[in-house]
Amino acid sequence: MRMRARRRAARGGAVAAAGYSAIVMNSRLRALGGRINNIRTSELPKEKTRSEIICNVHFLDGSVQSFKVNKQDTGQVLLDMTYNQLGVTEKEYFGLQQNESLVDSPRWLEPNKPIRKQLKGGFPCTLRFRVRFFIPDPNTLQQEQTRHLFFLQLKTDIVEGRLSCPISSAVVLASYAVQSQLGDYNASVHHPGYLSNFKFIPEQNKDFLIKVESLHEQHSGLKQSEAESCYINIARTLEFYGVELHSGRDLHNLDLMIGIASSGIAVYRKLICTSFYPWVNILKISFKRKKFFIQQRQKHNESREHIVAFNMLNYRACKNLWKSCVEHHTFFQAKKSLPHEKKILSHYWTLGSRNPAKSVNSQYCRKVIGGMVWNPSMRRSLSVEHLETKSLPSRSPPVTPNWRSPRLRHEIRKPRHSSVDNLTNEISYITETEDVFYTYKGSPTSKDSDSEFSQNRSPQRRSSEQESPKNVLGNSPVQRPLTHISPKAFAESPNGVGNISSSYPLEGVDKQFLETYDNITKSSSTEDSNQYYCDKNDVIEGDLLLVRIIPDEDGKFGFNLKGGVDQKMPLVVSRITPGSPADKCIPKLNEGDQIVLINGRDISEHTHDQVVMFIKASRESHTRELALLVRRKVVKQFVEPKSEDEADSHDLPESLLPVCSQYGGDTLEESMEQLRKGLESGTVLIQFEQLYRKKPGLAVTCAKVPQNMDKNRYKDVLPYDATRIILQGDEDYINANYVNMEIPSVGIVNRYIATQGPLPHTCAHFWQVVWDHKLSLIIMLTTLTERGRTKCHQYWPDPPDVMEYGSFRVRCHSEDCTIAYVVREMVITKVETEQQHTVTHLQYVAWPDHGVPDDSMDFLEFVNCMRPKRVENEPVLVHCSAGIGRTGVLVTMETAMCLIERNQPVYPLDIVRKMRDQRAMMVQTSSQYKFVCEAILRVYKEGLVRPLDSS
Repeated sequence: MRMRARRRAARGGAVAAAGYSAIVMNSRLRALGGRINNIRTSELPKEKTRSEIICNVHFLDGSVQSFKVNKQDTGQVLLDMTYNQLGVTEKEYFGLQQNESLVDSPRWLEPNKPIRKQLKGGFPCTLRFRVRFFIPDPNTLQQEQTRHLFFLQLKTDIVEGRLSCPISSAVVLASYAVQSQLGDYNASVHHPGYLSNFKFIPEQNKDFLIKVESLHEQHSGLKQSEAESCYINIARTLEFYGVELHSGRDLHNLDLMIGIASSGIAVYRKLICTSFYPWVNILKISFKRKKFFIQQRQKHNESREHIVAFNMLNYRACKNLWKSCVEHHTFFQAKKSLPHEKKILSHYWTLGSRNPAKSVNSQYCRKVIGGMVWNPSMRRSLSVEHLETKSLPSRSPPVTPNWRSPRLRHEIRKPRHSSVDNLTNEISYITETEDVFYTYKGSPTSKDSDSEFSQNRSPQRRSSEQESPKNVLGNSPVQRPLTHISPKAFAESPNGVGNISSSYPLEGVDKQFLETYDNITKSSSTEDSNQYYCDKNDVIEGDLLLVRIIPDEDGKFGFNLKGGVDQKMPLVVSRITPGSPADKCIPKLNEGDQIVLINGRDISEHTHDQVVMFIKASRESHTRELALLVRRKVVKQFVEPKSEDEADSHDLPESLLPVCSQYGGDTLEESMEQLRKGLESGTVLIQFEQLYRKKPGLAVTCAKVPQNMDKNRYKDVLPYDATRIILQGDEDYINANYVNMEIPSVGIVNRYIATQGPLPHTCAHFWQVVWDHKLSLIIMLTTLTERGRTKCHQYWPDPPDVMEYGSFRVRCHSEDCTIAYVVREMVITKVETEQQHTVTHLQYVAWPDHGVPDDSMDFLEFVNCMRPKRVENEPVLVHCSAGIGRTGVLVTMETAMCLIERNQPVYPLDIVRKMRDQRAMMVQTSSQYKFVCEAILRVYKEGLVRPLDSS
């Protein structure tokens, strides 16, 4: 017992001693600022075991690859693995979509979020590698591998039914897919039925495959990459190209689809776009529970913003939609991001070079400020009126493929001329920033101005200016006349800034510019002694000038443009309407001026349509002002260079003015020789530009009646009252005119009805015209959509379906496709009486999205196909989108062919004049006019149409 007690005491003493030492140690730690850490061995940190998971990724070529990742990794790790697997360099267009989210609410793997928080459920998980962001023009993609993946994605979407496609387009697309996969057609290898194991669309039949086989033969010689590029260029014209669809409901609980595209948000009901909200008009997008909200920007004549609400299937679907909208908007805004600042300055300051052969110093010679052209060497001696801009994008041209498809040439762009005020609010693949891009201020240039504008003043800025960059040129005020300082004085001064009075403030001067200019000045030669500046009344060709225009009460600026990056030419003012704001502004806008900036935006990389939309957007700003930076008449349009000894006159000789040629004065051969010379010299285009677009004195009153306004596709393409088609019944209006073209001396009159592409609510009126006039031939010169914008509503059913349009029932019996056009046979039935009428429908599909075809042969074949189908003395109904441009080209071409057959002289300008006397603006652009003139000359030279035997 005593031994046990001693042992217990010993143990207790040891514990006490240990406890005492621990107390002493802890007290020392406290004295030293330490912490008490009584940590058990079981509580010591263990080495983390990072659990690994398997992710199966389905690629676009059908292959499946397994990747091993850690749950703690972010989504970017898995994305990088897939990019490396494919060798993708343009990674920003692609993403990984979760397999279960393909239909109602697409859900994408987020790069910055841990995988464990995104991929929940059983493992291994399944994802699909897909194109996430479809750019409007895939030809700007730089890598062939990227274009190949776009091709695979589009083909997969069409095969699986996610991208709806008309049968006529599907046949052509399938033929290019076959060319890409099998190469050239070989009769010894490709026997009838060789495509029976291929899948192109969800529901294909034997007739479909036969059509594809016949088209495949026509693609001989196309490389795989070229065939895929053709495929992409046709697919991008489909209505749902690049649209990510999310299922939802409206507030009445009716089903709809919400589509997210590069340009904004669209709403579809039964696959028909009923509403569209461009990014530029959206102020805010938000969601609460399963409700999704779009807050639209307040317009200048409205008192409050519009908020549109939708119900989604659940909270997760609503959040997915919101997140996708944010990511799409961010992506397509980022595509316009700034390059390095110095690169911008380099590009910007070279804009004013009058003589490109001179040294770089002369290229830094001029910059425009507030309507004044000035020499940067005088910058600190001048009033500093400056620019505040949101962005100045790179001026480097986009990379485009060099190939040309031998038949369907989508990439050959030529100049076109279109009215700035001739567009409605359709889907446009642009994203725009704030309403105000420029803020113009002057700077004090004298003691008087210093006393009037003290340094501590704070001029009011509108909300759109508050986000401007920090490196703007500073605040400013008034402007005084310029004082000349010699370049010599400038060069001799320290730092190259001259002996300048201290009354000129320096804090607003762009130091980077002075630094750059100083370096250039030190290396400059004596050739720079002719640097200059001048006021707005002494501007010469090549100078940069700022022009400000406020639209009239109708919202029109009064000038026309041609050019754009898609047309491979600079943007040039082609026409000024007399008495318009563009004609009255000071300084005045002139024909031939090249547009450099629009409201502070560099437009060197933008298409023609995008530029037009930028100009239209300025009308929605609070000032409504359009600020154009122009290079004064840098190009004399269509005029041959003069020799040095010729008089320098800008007046056109009388021989160039449009005159009314009289048939019979010349022979056919002489008229063709005149046409050839006119095309070579450019005089035919000058004459065309000076021809009136609308016949003076002809009213369009009926088209402007309130109940008819929504029946016009374009607000300024309206039918004359004198020649308009009058429908039978209560509603007698349709945007259409009679156009009759007489062939002199033979008593032949070719009759046409020129109309716009039907709208969804005017299809019944369209078929009413066909029925009232018992028309047998309809000519369609556009696809349903171009560049994502609806050009014409599909007013006929796909074969063999039947659809009703008002009082009429239409059945499409057959549809035959060629590489350039589609032939359909239809029967129209009057529902009340069951009377029937047969109609042939010819659709030309080879016209490019921009400009005109680079080769007229396909178009001439189409006209030759059309002519035998014409019924004598019966009108032919012709339409494109507006019913004036391509429609006018076709009427001109057929009229010229008839004149050649009758051995009559051909004067295209007279043909256009006669058409415009019956429907305004026929042959809309100078590029269209040039195209048809060249086609007429080709028909004559190559004998495609010959004079008929006089007997």
